[in-house]
Amino acid sequence: RYNMLANLSHTSASFDLVGSAVECLSNDTLLGNVLTPAGCARRCKSTPGCEFFVSGFGDKAGRCYQEYTANETCIEGWEVDLYDFYKLNDSPADTPVDGGSKLLPSPELDTHVSY
Repeated sequence: RYNMLANLSHTSASFDLVGSAVECLSNDTLLGNVLTPAGCARRCKSTPGCEFFVSGFGDKAGRCYQEYTANETCIEGWEVDLYDFYKLNDSPADTPVDGGSKLLPSPELDTHVSY
């Protein structure tokens, strides 16, 4: 019998919203189509080297990309787009003592401006 709760700590990921309605102009790779930023964070966490990702909304809802930028300031520059830019937080300081991963809620309010 499969126990979903027992595996939850292995599939969650902690992440922070860095920028809304923007995409970093760094190179990127499609990680897949997922329903939520939390799902995109899990894809990023399971991808070696992934630290930053974007999750689409509006016409780009569900699109999830790894961003290849050196840090959250995105030295390559920003583009206004239908994506939110996130930083994955899986350093040891972000992991609870029990070894599980915390999952930060994604913003529930629709604060995006249509272009």
